[in-house]
Amino acid sequence: MALKKMNDDLKKRLLDLCMDVAGSREIVAACMYGPRVQGYGDEGSYIEVLLVLKSSRHIFRCHLKRVTADGEVFILVVDQGFFEKDVESEWLGGLVVDNILTPYEPLVNGEYLQREEIEVKRRIILEIVSNLVLEYPEMSSEILLKPEYFLYEAMRRRALLFPLITYKFLNVLRDDLRERNLKLMLNGFRKALETLVGEGVLEHSDGFFKISREYIRTLKRRKILFVNIFGSIRRRIIRYIFTAFPKIRRSLMMEKELYIGLLRETRNLSAPTIGGLTRLSEPFLALSPPVPSLEEDMIDEYLERYISEAPLEKLEDPEKYIFISTPLGLVSLSDRITVEDFLRRVIPSDEPYSALFRKLGGILNSVYVLDIRRGGREERIVVKVFKDWYGLKWFPLILWALGTKGFSMLGRSRLEREYAINRFLSANGIYVPNILYVSPKERMIFEEFVEGPNLTEVVRNIVLSKGSALDLMDLLRRVGAELAKVHGLGVALGDCKPENVLVAPGGRICFVDLEQASKGGDQAWDIAEFLYYTGHYVPLFLVDVVKEMSRCFLEGYLEGGGKLENIRRARSIRYMKVFSFFTPLNIILAIREVCGEILNTWSSL
Repeated sequence: MALKKMNDDLKKRLLDLCMDVAGSREIVAACMYGPRVQGYGDEGSYIEVLLVLKSSRHIFRCHLKRVTADGEVFILVVDQGFFEKDVESEWLGGLVVDNILTPYEPLVNGEYLQREEIEVKRRIILEIVSNLVLEYPEMSSEILLKPEYFLYEAMRRRALLFPLITYKFLNVLRDDLRERNLKLMLNGFRKALETLVGEGVLEHSDGFFKISREYIRTLKRRKILFVNIFGSIRRRIIRYIFTAFPKIRRSLMMEKELYIGLLRETRNLSAPTIGGLTRLSEPFLALSPPVPSLEEDMIDEYLERYISEAPLEKLEDPEKYIFISTPLGLVSLSDRITVEDFLRRVIPSDEPYSALFRKLGGILNSVYVLDIRRGGREERIVVKVFKDWYGLKWFPLILWALGTKGFSMLGRSRLEREYAINRFLSANGIYVPNILYVSPKERMIFEEFVEGPNLTEVVRNIVLSKGSALDLMDLLRRVGAELAKVHGLGVALGDCKPENVLVAPGGRICFVDLEQASKGGDQAWDIAEFLYYTGHYVPLFLVDVVKEMSRCFLEGYLEGGGKLENIRRARSIRYMKVFSFFTPLNIILAIREVCGEILNTWSSL
């Protein structure tokens, strides 16, 4: 990421300084970084140098030197072992390698620095990709990524960990410098991305990068422990910088002054005084860095006075550079489209229309129908708004199923499942509503309105006929067969009650409300939920009817390729108890009895 900004005489003087600091140690690499290199510094700004030395002992120290007529030079000195550990695993909290994430000018061994830059960016990308898979387990194979996403996400994460660095990133991306500095920073990210393509982590897709399905499968097989240590990590970094590296803190404060355009003389920078550590100190050598105790209220004062002021919201939103596909084009995860915006996108501006927005139903979500009349025809679109399931009115449902079925609670997670599983099933020949558009920030999905009754109505009609409506019984058989196809794809629907199954025109079976669906989910739950929910609509005295309905559904399931093991698990007590509060016990026992008969019959075939 070299810049040709410094003249040869200055470079020579800086090299002389580096050799003076190195003494008898070999210089592995050296580079300039910071405001004077990145284009926004002036004569009052430090000239900042990173010096990597070969040493049998660990070195981590800083110097502040004066170069005649060029101002002060801040030299961050680290041994090669420490430097490479910071590249590999942020062993020093990223304190060193942050300086090669942004533009720098090599002084010694530029090839080594470029290799390490690419390696640290490869690690950062890999961490971000892994987090995307964990955050979007169902949708991760669908998302499209621009290289800019990784740069801005890396900046956002660093700023969250240590907010003072926000000012540095904002300075680097100042309007008049943005194009130049972006090009330099993205060059290393692009090379790192190509490395990960070669390793099978990523793949190319029409000008974007996608996470490979094989890598997603590999990552999901790992056991990952989540520990909430963010706060303690940040406080340790702040404590360490305050006690060991007041000059680094001072350099960061200079970034703030440059950002707000109030640069003062370096020696008079306004910085919080904690234990008198604002003064310049002698070079500090850390073999096993001691961290003296600081009063907690001092750290709190710093957090309140400076870190809380950092304008993190001014950083570029990384989600502008991550996309998903819809029939109306690509949508970034930062998209905040409203219903009115959607109408403007689908209807030409000169075409008259009328629209009625009405609530369709949905207890845990807000589900609406958008009726559009234009050009003598009427269209219907379903709009689903995914709310977070917080509040006492959802608690009984989750408590009752505790230990049997886990529910996805966050609105964003349920939207992700609805989108990803819908596209997956549709691509594999399962009839689901066509998704037209997605507004991730507003947590809305616009999808096709499917005409036709749901299975609840079919079940009630069977009950009214006392089981004599054979054509309706056949529908249950076909639903079972269609569910078997879904399970054959490795998907569990998660919410397979009869009202979420529609009989579309032409008799096609359509599955809706896929927000609890997942790959590798509990398929036995689907069977248990469908059967016991069906039993809810059957009167106590029509046991024979519920038995025949259950038999038709289960036979269809097995004829469609469903697994006997799923039926065996569905009849277990752990599923029965979930539905016992709204389905009569004699009906539940009758359904369980049919499951046993089917198992006996089909096991002997």
